[in-house]
Amino acid sequence: MKKLSATAEPAPYRALVNIPADGVELEGVLAIPGRAKGIVLFAHGSGSSRHSPRNNFVAEKLHDAGVGTLLMDLLTRQEDMIYENRFDIDRLTSRLERATLWLIEQPLVQSVAIGYFGASTGAAAVLSAAAHLGTGNRRGGVPRRPARSRDGGAPTSIGADPLYRWRAR
Repeated sequence: MKKLSATAEPAPYRALVNIPADGVELEGVLAIPGRAKGIVLFAHGSGSSRHSPRNNFVAEKLHDAGVGTLLMDLLTRQEDMIYENRFDIDRLTSRLERATLWLIEQPLVQSVAIGYFGASTGAAAVLSAAAHLGTGNRRGGVPRRPARSRDGGAPTSIGADPLYRWRAR
């Protein structure tokens, strides 16, 4: 029997996950290649889902580059049936924040950078979540608890600094 060395390549990981957020469970697919350099959370645009061929194509390219992904739906199937929910940026932002905080608690991603990929209303949620969560002490990641503005709400404009910190690396 061959003995595994401590430097053996970790096996890729792929699983369906349920993420608790705002009283519902969000469905997603967590995929982490061996020795992941980071992980990207996808925030889909209005009317899209984790099943989108375009988003899955981008996710596969990230996997090929050694980056993990969390493809998830920010709305439940029932919520998505109400057209207006797709444009509820506050709800989408809250869901993305909850998913981010859930993700950083997962043992497989404790030491990797975390980033976002968003389009359409998903991009608005990404910018808002990045402004709320900040970067904390993790390279490209998020703190253990969200940082809010002094009045407890979201900033009206996130400015250049958070955008700079959350740029692609």
